Amino acid sequence: MTIPELKAAIARPAVPFATGGFRPTNAIEESWIGRVTAFGPDETIPDDVNGKPMVPLAQLYLADLPYLPPALEGITLLTFFLSVNYNDLLQTPSETAAFPHDGSYYVVREYDSVPPSRPLHPPRNRYTLNPSPSAPKQYGMTTPSGMAAVSPRKWNRRFCA
Repeated sequence: MTIPELKAAIARPAVPFATGGFRPTNAIEESWIGRVTAFGPDETIPDDVNGKPMVPLAQLYLADLPYLPPALEGITLLTFFLSVNYNDLLQTPSETAAFPHDGSYYVVREYDSVPPSRPLHPPRNRYTLNPSPSAPKQYGMTTPSGMAAVSPRKWNRRFCA
């Protein structure tokens, strides 16, 4: 099998996002990096394992995407929060240590319909991201890169040291 044949066999659809470079509408039906505006009625900015507010990492509005993986069908909006202490996990000596999925270092919320937008302002600190609107571009096919096989701990040591 040639390399082009292999790439064609493993290619999958992907939707890249363009961040910034256009005026945001500030509607809840908008994707953001560094900002979350969608919260359910009883939701707030989650706290991490140390009781500190997490950083709003991203909000992705999925309803208008040109392609949506089957696993995300029925989901309209995703929001992501990250603990400022996530680096603690990368510093653990064991490469096989489990990444906790209990919401202590990150939270992913999914919504099947758009919740009301409520202004919640996280405290700014040195980890706060500058918010940028993000919009989907035309999707195409892509193949996995070598980075997909690198564990977060190895990636951190290799590229952040």
